[in-house]
Amino acid sequence: MFGGWTLSSDSIIHLLNEEGKRIDGFLWTKDSLFYLDQEDERIRGSLARNYSLLKYKQERTHSVASSNTSALDADFVAYGNEPYWNLKIIIGESVRLEQRGLDAVNTPCPFSMPLEDGAGFKYDIQTEANHLIIEARREKCNDSMSDDAFGYSIHISLDGKELNGCGYFVSNPELNGTWQLESLNGEEINLKEAGSMLELTLHPQVCEIRGTDGCNSFFGNAEIQRDTLYIGNSLGSTLMACDFAPWQDSYREALKGESFAIELSPSRLRLFNDQSELIYVK
Repeated sequence: MFGGWTLSSDSIIHLLNEEGKRIDGFLWTKDSLFYLDQEDERIRGSLARNYSLLKYKQERTHSVASSNTSALDADFVAYGNEPYWNLKIIIGESVRLEQRGLDAVNTPCPFSMPLEDGAGFKYDIQTEANHLIIEARREKCNDSMSDDAFGYSIHISLDGKELNGCGYFVSNPELNGTWQLESLNGEEINLKEAGSMLELTLHPQVCEIRGTDGCNSFFGNAEIQRDTLYIGNSLGSTLMACDFAPWQDSYREALKGESFAIELSPSRLRLFNDQSELIYVK
């Protein structure tokens, strides 16, 4: 079968069949490739991450300290005890599993598969030497020794040997903490008019966000993978009635169920996609 492709708006790629009819569409950005539906809209909601490819970056400058081992040069890390083990995944490149007293297992990193319920991902890797299955479920997980909290529970099967532990996606530690919204879609936030500060607090290690919208506090699931922030559809909140909170609805709607590219500079955070731009300061 032969076909071709077209480029429109400098960023939308259409794959065509031999009759010149559209087969698939993709949105190309600086660091990502997004699959588009038949209306050339990005896939939204909790499964959005399964329809995007992130550009591999040869150099990585961020690291996250852990109680057991360094997370430098990894996209996802996990740990377990009794016996102690650690796992490092560089997406699209390699998987490394280390166990105390044993030789490390190193394999290529294939594409991951979503779990059946969509709440996580799975690798099934068969090499000449080993059969390695990794299941990462998005749920709160506490380390059995330190009691530190993480965003994923991990189950590993290595040639029939079972290992369990916790894991998380590595992100720049400077993202952690509370950020104050400075502007939304180009409109500056005037604190006197807003009534109170509009904030966003990121806890990437446990896949959570919290914030305030000028009236109520909100909270939900969120995840950072490389330079992209994914926010779940279900944002809970307190239920105070406020006479004056002009940014409440627009701020919450801008965040809910979206994915954002991340630009980070000292004390400044920009979250943006094709619909919204949010600029925060510390």
